[in-house]
Amino acid sequence: MKVCLIGISNLFLMPYLFTYAKFFEENAIDYDVIYWNRRNIEEHYNFSAYSFQAKIKDSSHKLIKLKDYLNYIQFVKRKLKSNNYDLVIVLTSLPAVLLSGILIKHYSEKFIVDVRDYTYEHLLIYKILLKKVLTKSAFNVISSPGFINFLPHKQATLCHNLSYNADSKRIIRSSRTRNVSSIKITYVGSIMYYQQCIRFIGCIANDKRFEFHFYGVGDYNSTIENYCNEHNIHNVFMHGAYKPQEKECIYGHTDIIFNVYGNDSNLLRYALSNKFYDAAWYRIPILVSDNTDMLNYSKSLSYPVQFDENCADNIFQWYHTIDWEKFNIDAQTIIEEAYADNEKFYQKLGNLVYEK
Repeated sequence: MKVCLIGISNLFLMPYLFTYAKFFEENAIDYDVIYWNRRNIEEHYNFSAYSFQAKIKDSSHKLIKLKDYLNYIQFVKRKLKSNNYDLVIVLTSLPAVLLSGILIKHYSEKFIVDVRDYTYEHLLIYKILLKKVLTKSAFNVISSPGFINFLPHKQATLCHNLSYNADSKRIIRSSRTRNVSSIKITYVGSIMYYQQCIRFIGCIANDKRFEFHFYGVGDYNSTIENYCNEHNIHNVFMHGAYKPQEKECIYGHTDIIFNVYGNDSNLLRYALSNKFYDAAWYRIPILVSDNTDMLNYSKSLSYPVQFDENCADNIFQWYHTIDWEKFNIDAQTIIEEAYADNEKFYQKLGNLVYEK
């Protein structure tokens, strides 16, 4: 049995890849990873990998992106043709659609499509191609229950973005006092959603009750930093890139996780981001947007931010009136339910692998 995992981004942006990698390693199954080094960075891994080297920005012109995407797909096709894979796992729907021809022709019922975001499902031709490839797969996977609302094929297995080590320090934050005079809010990950960040900064600018910390890189680091400098805002801090092993320490000094990304797309309405699980795992409150599944599923862990004149006061009052006993129970329930869903996923994956 030899498996191929296909991702369309950098490894650090695809934590769900390691859900599969862990399973294959634990079961001594040979696998390769094909991915796109979009950030042109060096990443360390202990598995066989083919890396497509082409730096691209999220803000790049669509024609430039299209050219790079087509080059990447040709790169993947060459690797598929030169290897005799028994199972192919495609991470996210876009590469599945772009590879639909070779998947349907050569890997019918021998591939999995793992849908982790909303892309071009609103386009009719994309939806038609996606339905074709989803109906020819062995089975399909979604990371958020709400994704079933926009997929053209309604049968899918749920697999949550859980990738925590057994020695992870879950109490790294909850073991410290929650009674703080200055609340530290952190944005951890790829820095995106510029307008939402700027609107939030406007609500808490130079308010001594809050600090807003950014950990990660993206297209908007310098833009946000310049905005704060131009407006003499002194309680926003840009820390730049961090190593994966540093994230736990960052959360150890975090009072609230920032996940206010808006709700103006199906992705934002239905996705359960990695921060949803971070909030539950490390028992840290999280700020979210209204009318999203992030709010619906996070129980007492979250607060829906409203950008108005009372925004800062409301967040401050909410944080200092949290029922921590109920909060911890809800956090544990979220993790237990997610692990139960993932166990069903692993059983299905195991059945498929050992049938081959």
